[in-house]
Amino acid sequence: MQTNEMVITKAGVYELYYNINVFGTSRTYKATILKNNTEVETTTTSVTATESASGSFISNLSAKTFVSLYVGDTIGLALSTNNPRTVTVGIYANCALSVKKL
Repeated sequence: MQTNEMVITKAGVYELYYNINVFGTSRTYKATILKNNTEVETTTTSVTATESASGSFISNLSAKTFVSLYVGDTIGLALSTNNPRTVTVGIYANCALSVKKL
C-alpha cells in the first residue's frame, strides 16, 4: 500500500472524497482514505477490474464521507492490489482526493 498525506491545520467537520481510475495488470483493487494511518471504514472500496482489449485491467474506485478532524491529524489516500505488478494512475487513469472543511 502506498500513501501520501496532508496535515490538518484547522479543526472541524470535513467532507472527504476520492475518485481513482486505475489501469494495470491486476484484477482486484482496494482504495481507502487514511486518518492518522488508520482506514476510515466508510471510505474503503474494492473493485474487480474489467479487462481491456490489450489484456490490462481498468477500474474506478470512489467514496465520500464526513468526519471530524483535529489540528495535526493526517489524511492520506491508499491504493492496494492483489498483484504487486504495475498499477498506473496517470496514463489512462487519474486520481483525485478532496478534503473540504465545512
